[in-house]
Amino acid sequence: MPSPWPRTWTSCKPRSTPSTRSTTPSAPTRACPDTSPRPRPDHATPIAEPPRPHTANDEPIIPGGAPTSHKPRTRSRTPQRGQRRSRIQANGTVSLGAIVFLASKAHARCDVEITWDPATIVFATPDGQILAQHTWPAPGVTYVSTHAPDPTNSRGGRGRKKTQPSPMS
Repeated sequence: MPSPWPRTWTSCKPRSTPSTRSTTPSAPTRACPDTSPRPRPDHATPIAEPPRPHTANDEPIIPGGAPTSHKPRTRSRTPQRGQRRSRIQANGTVSLGAIVFLASKAHARCDVEITWDPATIVFATPDGQILAQHTWPAPGVTYVSTHAPDPTNSRGGRGRKKTQPSPMS
């Protein structure tokens, strides 16, 4: 029975040596690629220096970076007085500028009228029912709520920051 493989397939055949060559014609064999190392041409791109951090006047690098002062965000984008219609989010909050206010979780996903002046912010339904009223927070505050932080963590969340050192330290 003839082999199912074609006879011209020679990649698995061993190379014949001059002493074992036959005079009968056989299938052509593939030549092995040249794997010898080649000299680098003169016109090749030179090897680049590895990148180094740029330091002005070779100043020492301080771990953690140079100390910087944190500037709280300002409310310059919010006009002094105004009115706007918005929607209460699923968790009961409304954003005004860069500040998130807790309005009413019971009215989640409902429209709300926001009216503000330099002293207060009032959140009301389109009918006129007042949901919440807040004073403007200090600069840098990003969340305003009527609830005080939960020191016992009974409502979930992270709770209040511990002021005393850990017993492990």
